[in-house]
Amino acid sequence: MGNGHYGRAAELLEQVFRIDEETLASEDPDRLASQHKLAEAYIGMGNGHYGRAAELLEQVFRIEENILAPDDSNRIISQQLLEEVRRRIEAENDAESASASGETT
Repeated sequence: MGNGHYGRAAELLEQVFRIDEETLASEDPDRLASQHKLAEAYIGMGNGHYGRAAELLEQVFRIEENILAPDDSNRIISQQLLEEVRRRIEAENDAESASASGETT
C-alpha cells in the first residue's frame, strides 16, 4: 500500500474513531480495534506520523492493561507495536538531530 493509501485510510479511520468515541465506551473492543487500526495507518504513513500513532497506541494499551490478562494476544500486540513506534520516533529524532548538527557545522 502506497503512502497515499495510508493517508486516505487514516482520514477514513479518523472518522470512524470519532464516531466510536461518541457512541462506544472507551473499553469497547470495537472502539479499541478502530483505534488500533488508525494507529497502524499512521505507522504506514511513516516519518512525521509516528507521534500520533504512539498517542493512539498508548491509549489502547492503558485500557488493555486494565481489562485484559497480561498474556492476552491483543494486549501483547499493542504493547509490541507501541514499543516499535517508540523506537521509530527515537530513530526519527536521532536523524533530525544529526541533520541539524550537520547543517550548523
